[in-house]
Amino acid sequence: MHEVSLAIEIVRTIVDAATANGALRVESAEIELGDLTCVDPETLRFAFEVARKDTVAANCVLHIHPVALVVRCAACGFEGAQSREELFCPDCEQSSLSILKGRELRVLSIEVEDLQDA
Repeated sequence: MHEVSLAIEIVRTIVDAATANGALRVESAEIELGDLTCVDPETLRFAFEVARKDTVAANCVLHIHPVALVVRCAACGFEGAQSREELFCPDCEQSSLSILKGRELRVLSIEVEDLQDA
């Protein structure tokens, strides 16, 4: 269950960014989660709720934006969505695919409530 370690790192990233910018509280965070990461969003959300305790992100709501797998076939030029269970071209059935999207796991933004006075 690598979702726990990922949740800890996401919280660390959020907390570091918030405190570096003088935030007292993080309201929400948005992340992208690619299909090829094989991360279960609900398990990640649960692990995030545990990892955020006793931080400036203690009440942070995590918004997860799924990113579908998108491939390009070197053989025929097909470009489009594909299932991670079927890593072959749906047009020519070759397996010479380049992955264009679907590996993402990144914090897109955080929303903070209060900033410390400078």
